[in-house]
Amino acid sequence: MSLARCLGSRVRKSFRYAYGSCSFSHSDWIKLIIAAACLPLRNDSTKSYELGKIGYITVNTYNSIVDEQDQVFFKMDRNDLNYEIVDYLVERIYFYVGFGRKAFETLSLITRVSWDLGLDGDDASDFMEDFFEHFGVDPGDYDHYRYFKPEGTDIFVFFRSKDRRAKTAMTLGMLYKAAQTKAWDCEALDNINFSTLPLYNRTDEIPIEGFSINTR
Repeated sequence: MSLARCLGSRVRKSFRYAYGSCSFSHSDWIKLIIAAACLPLRNDSTKSYELGKIGYITVNTYNSIVDEQDQVFFKMDRNDLNYEIVDYLVERIYFYVGFGRKAFETLSLITRVSWDLGLDGDDASDFMEDFFEHFGVDPGDYDHYRYFKPEGTDIFVFFRSKDRRAKTAMTLGMLYKAAQTKAWDCEALDNINFSTLPLYNRTDEIPIEGFSINTR
């Protein structure tokens, strides 16, 4: 059975379990299927009741929810950020590793400088040294191996503790926040939920030539 059929069947059964027979339009069932996709598929009467209830709520509030969710692709208000910091970070990372052709379509505060942009090794070391100096950031408990792999083959990786094997992602948001606060605090930075909105909305906002934004 396809996923769509499975979800559709489950929603109908769950709703009837919770509320009995009720006349729903085809579009309403589609809305219920969307609600079902957000919940685990379990053969549990309690969960079925909850699914039916949530589906009922979803149908009655669907339009308002959609209106709100449409704003997921909102534009970043340039007044929300200090773009002197943002542009500097972007330009320096580009200097070391370059960017893909469509990088600025999705570049955001949650973009990972190593895992997404490819900054590692000696380039990462030079970048961070420049970062701390340029913004006057106190390194605090910063540990390079926490975020970045060394140059070449890391033959000593298993001799370092697990938290020093480049398993923690450093994001542009973490760099931005540290530049603002002038301090690097691993725990504080690791636990901030940064915006997923693209940093740049128009081609003329991009601080580097040769790139464009076509999706907004």
